[in-house]
Amino acid sequence: MTGETPRIIFLHYWGVGPTELLARGLRTALDKASVSRVAR
Repeated sequence: MTGETPRIIFLHYWGVGPTELLARGLRTALDKASVSRVAR
């Protein structure tokens, strides 16, 4: 995965708890990192 276009980044994280709570935490972290939302 080097030099690909568009850039692809694989993210794997581990968490314990309700899925919704984990998703909110991830969204908060992405917002603080100024990562834009991906079109669905």
